[in-house]
Amino acid sequence: MRQLLICGGVNGRPKSLEWLRQAVDTRRPDGILFNGGVVDSARHHGKRPNVGSNLAREDAYFLEHFLETVGNLKLFTAIIPGPFDAPLMDFLRIGMHAEIEFPSIHLVHGTIVEKEDVAICGMGGSGCVETACDDHLFSRTFVEYSLRSLGMSNRPRKILLLATPPKGSLGGEEGSSFSGDLIDSLHPSLCVVGGPMKGEAPSERRVPWSSIPAIWRKVGPFGSTGSEPATSRRISGTFAT
Repeated sequence: MRQLLICGGVNGRPKSLEWLRQAVDTRRPDGILFNGGVVDSARHHGKRPNVGSNLAREDAYFLEHFLETVGNLKLFTAIIPGPFDAPLMDFLRIGMHAEIEFPSIHLVHGTIVEKEDVAICGMGGSGCVETACDDHLFSRTFVEYSLRSLGMSNRPRKILLLATPPKGSLGGEEGSSFSGDLIDSLHPSLCVVGGPMKGEAPSERRVPWSSIPAIWRKVGPFGSTGSEPATSRRISGTFAT
């Protein structure tokens, strides 16, 4: 794979799915990296579903619609859930059914997928805590265990997807120091992180693989306000040789 469409944050908006279709039709990438943000984050802002709760009916319907839309593109697609794509078990259950119906879809949350000369793995959800975890948070050991296969892969190009950005220029003080630790330890060729954009509009870039590692690229939401055409603001990066 030489050219990848990097995106995230459709946030429950059907119009964003049309923008995604148009972007694929216009740019004709070899694959899609979707870095979370399927359901409406505004509706869940500041709260998470209780452990044991079910995905809201409207969220489940939109998730199925999103996966059907992506699957019908018949293009290799790697997906992780975002912080508000919860309950996580419901997201993964619906995603697993979609993987059967649409072989081009791959949920890479804690699971490695290899395609040609590229290995992709990621960790979605709300983040990490040091010890015990619930339905939304994962222990440090669990995350390291789930992602270890990426470091062991013999593919020359490795991509890491993280829903939580590291501290610093991408995540600020709200970022995760553990995300930074993962990037440092796994040495991916490319790392794509989620989170709100601060002072930087998403843009389209062509970056030669030879100029990586590890480019940290932050993915902002579809549906950003502004006067620019929708698709030009929603492509975080196009990576090509």
